[in-house]
Amino acid sequence: LTKRIGLLFASLLLTSSLNVKKVYADFFEAIQTPKPGQIQFVSEYFYADKFIDKDGNKRDIDLDRITNALTLKLKNDSLFGSLTIPHLYISRGDIGETVYGIGDINFEAGPHFKFDKWYFLPTIGVKLPTGEHDDNKKLNLGTGQTDLTLMIRFTSVYDPFSLSLGIGYTHRFGEPEGRINLRLTPGLKLNDNWRIGLESNSLYGFDDQIK
Repeated sequence: LTKRIGLLFASLLLTSSLNVKKVYADFFEAIQTPKPGQIQFVSEYFYADKFIDKDGNKRDIDLDRITNALTLKLKNDSLFGSLTIPHLYISRGDIGETVYGIGDINFEAGPHFKFDKWYFLPTIGVKLPTGEHDDNKKLNLGTGQTDLTLMIRFTSVYDPFSLSLGIGYTHRFGEPEGRINLRLTPGLKLNDNWRIGLESNSLYGFDDQIK
């Protein structure tokens, strides 16, 4: 078990729509996904040089992690749902180990609604332990456990710009403590079918992919 505190990463996110002429998206969960749905590709790069282990000791680390995730999003007049399949590349230079492959699959669903200029999406999500996990390994593609996440997102669009805020809590079955997730995502519309965004994601809690 590893704890990460306040680590930030940036993400380059591109979205494209299915059978629609205009796209409004909030770039990670897309609460304004056009009906009937959207396919989204997200590429994330994460680097860490220190982490806190389960005993509370700060340790040096040389970690690079690249996540490429493909997400199918479906939407009707009142509900939103998504399925995300991630592919990960994780490398630690300090121990000379690298792993890559499919990680844990995520499902998420919830109602969506609008108030004034803001769009709201409260969701419940489940992450299944589909990624390879071995307690004896330093690096893993998955956590080996099931996560349940409650999240709420707020998005406002001022064409061609958008801004999304998100806060959530994750409970991992089998672990005594959870994780808080804070997100901030400014975005820019390139044309009617494409948007680009930069996401800052602060995580407070566990990470079983690093030991």
